[in-house]
Amino acid sequence: MQANYPNLPPGDYTFKLIACNGSGVCNSQETTFQFRIIPPFWQRLSFHISIAVLIVLLTFYFIKRRERILLEEKEILEKTVAERTKELRKQKEIVERQNQHITESIDYASNIQRAILPSEVEMKRAFKDHFVFYRPKDTVGGDFYWVFSQGDISWAAAVDCTGHGVAGAFMSMIGSDLLNQIIIEKKIQDPAQVLEEMDKGIK
Repeated sequence: MQANYPNLPPGDYTFKLIACNGSGVCNSQETTFQFRIIPPFWQRLSFHISIAVLIVLLTFYFIKRRERILLEEKEILEKTVAERTKELRKQKEIVERQNQHITESIDYASNIQRAILPSEVEMKRAFKDHFVFYRPKDTVGGDFYWVFSQGDISWAAAVDCTGHGVAGAFMSMIGSDLLNQIIIEKKIQDPAQVLEEMDKGIK
């Protein structure tokens, strides 16, 4: 004979048994049996504590790992920024040196260009009462003035050559040289012919 008690919850139990025969005679003293049903591991407190600890550890690991990744990315970014800054500083120094050379060259070219302009003595010789307002747009360019005096005849030219900057400066030097050749050396005194000769010389 057997008895089944399915789905008993976990806990401590005492099983009591009284036996009877077919005539209905039972023993006077019951038989007892004590036992315990242990809960499955997922219902145990230790399991819940372990899960909580594991979650805390995983969260801590994830946070630390994320911090490490962010620190590595920050270091890489700082290194990249430092390298780019170093490159930019070098390029800036190169540009500044080149700009300084260009500025010095332009200033030197300006000095050369101003050297071809008539001096104050030449201006007074040609025109006793005079003034000069010379303010070119660029440091060097195509604007220049020219004077020449011989006897009772004085020449004056205010010239704007084609081109700007260095190209205009070259043209102004060519123009000044042509005026010297045409008026001083060739002694041409007709203004129209002077302009024709300059046109030919420039071409």
